[in-house]
Amino acid sequence: YATSEKEVWALGARHGNDTNIIRWTRNATNDNTNWCQLPCSGITLTEISMQNKDKDLYAIKAYDVNGDGFADIGFAVGGNDGVGVNMYYSGTGWSQVNAAPLNYTLPANIGNLRGLDITPNGNSTPKEFFFVGQTSSGSPPGLLIRLRVIGGVPSWSAITLPQTLTSVSVIDTDGDGLADLGCAVGYNGSVTLFNSSLTPTTTTLSGASTTTLESVTLLNTNDIWVTGDNGLRFHYDGTSWTSSPYNVTTSNNIYAVTAIYPKSNTLTGWKEIIN
Repeated sequence: YATSEKEVWALGARHGNDTNIIRWTRNATNDNTNWCQLPCSGITLTEISMQNKDKDLYAIKAYDVNGDGFADIGFAVGGNDGVGVNMYYSGTGWSQVNAAPLNYTLPANIGNLRGLDITPNGNSTPKEFFFVGQTSSGSPPGLLIRLRVIGGVPSWSAITLPQTLTSVSVIDTDGDGLADLGCAVGYNGSVTLFNSSLTPTTTTLSGASTTTLESVTLLNTNDIWVTGDNGLRFHYDGTSWTSSPYNVTTSNNIYAVTAIYPKSNTLTGWKEIIN
């Protein structure tokens, strides 16, 4: 995830027995030394009571609130063997959500977490966050979690869904910093649309009932894109889902989809090769 043209975050499976979060920052040469595995460059990484097998991470997102190009808040999720991991970035370091500096009490029954999204809040600190995965009882029960932090007070909501979830995307249509529509995807072609009350409407996409959907990007109420295993691509136009199989090799899994959103512009025009 690129915070800006100055900073990029990446993660994945644990490195040995270490949680694997890496950070890139721009300098004059942009060589491979710009990447560092945390802790490094003044950014801390704190792990409390995390078993080594649970340190695999799957998704990360971070926001620059003060406009300097570097993240001030972020989350990363993962886990293994039915134990979910949710990590928080304070602007200076990463730690578990249920440890300092947040010390939030997580909802019960959280298993592996696979995806997340943050509701934009203009130039203010985000106040709403979404996480998806599975319950601690294991597959297939899916889990959708919402965290709202309003006035410094955290409020958690969680609902279970028929299939394990892999990705979530939300939009705020009225600019109040709270999502009005969301879409989560997962195992066995499962797609769930939900509103601000977390009322879900779940469907199984035609031709994907035995296939995992890996990623979703929601641009507006009439424009949602989904990708998955075996080259699956789908588009929602506000009424129906349509398969987009053109020029896709079905032996290839498509793990991520993103877009330039209609109301946003790229910050600068630049290209580079990152070693």
